[in-house]
Amino acid sequence: MRLHSPRVGNIEDLRRLARRRLPTVVFDYLDGGAEGEVTRRALEILRADMERTLQLPGCPAVTQLDRSFVDAPA
Repeated sequence: MRLHSPRVGNIEDLRRLARRRLPTVVFDYLDGGAEGEVTRRALEILRADMERTLQLPGCPAVTQLDRSFVDAPA
């Protein structure tokens, strides 16, 4: 399944898109100038961990995550 990708024309468009899609704390951190080598590596580790975690229940992407992946009493 291919998800619709919004068009990005400039950096401000990209920032608006990122602000809508990322958790506020993540956007604020990255937008605040987190360019250090340690920060880039930490984000790689977090991304890999998130991808592995999604694979466990068979979820293809964060955008596909919903209540059907949670086994909780009604």
